[in-house]
Amino acid sequence: MTDIGATGSDTDASEHQAFTRRRFGPIPAACEYSGLSGPSLYIEAGRNPGLFRKYGSRTLVDFDMLDAILDMLPVADIKPQDPRVYKLQRKPPRLPGDEHPRRRRRTTRKDTKVQSANP
Repeated sequence: MTDIGATGSDTDASEHQAFTRRRFGPIPAACEYSGLSGPSLYIEAGRNPGLFRKYGSRTLVDFDMLDAILDMLPVADIKPQDPRVYKLQRKPPRLPGDEHPRRRRRTTRKDTKVQSANP
């Protein structure tokens, strides 16, 4: 890690972000912050009392508790895939105007009239 000089280091930037984050916020802000959907937040609120707070009719989310919930999530176990296998599994992109192989255009009476009129 290199020292950035007068502007501060990388750790200063993360400390600054911690101070600028609000303690509480509305549900849409919590969704944007965490990447979770609104229904997922309600499920977590049922599992973790205190995640939601009420201020009159407004429902606020405790971001500190939300951070603790997100920290408890398991790390994703993503296995690397052989790039050769991936290339074999990929389908070529369809271009505009390409017909779907299973969807064939049905001929109508109008089409047959046009074809019979033009020998």
